[in-house]
Amino acid sequence: MKKFIFSVLGIFCLVIAGNIVFAQNNAYPSAFIDAFQACKPYTLTIGPVNMMGMQVTTKKQIVGIKNGLCSYVEVVGPVDAKNTIRCNFNQTHINKLVSDMKNNTTSAWYEYYNNPSVCKTSTPEWN
Repeated sequence: MKKFIFSVLGIFCLVIAGNIVFAQNNAYPSAFIDAFQACKPYTLTIGPVNMMGMQVTTKKQIVGIKNGLCSYVEVVGPVDAKNTIRCNFNQTHINKLVSDMKNNTTSAWYEYYNNPSVCKTSTPEWN
């Protein structure tokens, strides 16, 4: 169980670190921000990037509108331990996230990733 908890914490840190790197380097392309604001399907893949000695790839996918909410999926991690985050954003969430992306900040991402009514995370166990 300890191994699982540390795995979850480790992958969560990678996700947050990836978003910080994006924000600091203004790495969100305007096409991604525009698609996110309109909740139109779009996929952004980054990596692999060396993080703490691991080759990490991030795939951010705007799926589109489902059940009145914007469906978003993010898959991040090394090849052997991909972490999947599934979110359903309302318009208020989208507006805050778009503002964060345009202003190179990450506070809304933290808020929603930590809110199980908005985002759910599944993490494989490392062997």
